[in-house]
Amino acid sequence: MHAYLAGNLAQAESLIRAILRESPRDVEAALLLATIWRRRGRLDAAEKLLRNLARLDVAHPWLWEIERELVRVAQAREEQASESLPTSENESLPSGEPSVRECPPGHRAITNSSNAMEAPYESGPASKAA
Repeated sequence: MHAYLAGNLAQAESLIRAILRESPRDVEAALLLATIWRRRGRLDAAEKLLRNLARLDVAHPWLWEIERELVRVAQAREEQASESLPTSENESLPSGEPSVRECPPGHRAITNSSNAMEAPYESGPASKAA
């Protein structure tokens, strides 16, 4: 935990993985691993681990925290998507669609970002995702 609080996410990840090798159903450790992955930008891995974790019976006391972390993953996806949007009025999106600035007044642009809360994943024990 000290490594995580000190901001050494690589060391914290290594320590958490060691804990999960010994106790693969340790919900707290798996939740912390998902948090570390989110903070390191491994959003797909974090989301998959959280979804698998939520399916475990032993995770029921932690469902609120798991759902909250899934929301944070979705927010991180949105931030990544907004950072990759063009900033110049002359630029266009990679797909050739107009940028947000080129939308008619009063209209919102529709993005291709998916809602992480609705993305389907394979079921399986959390230890396999770790």
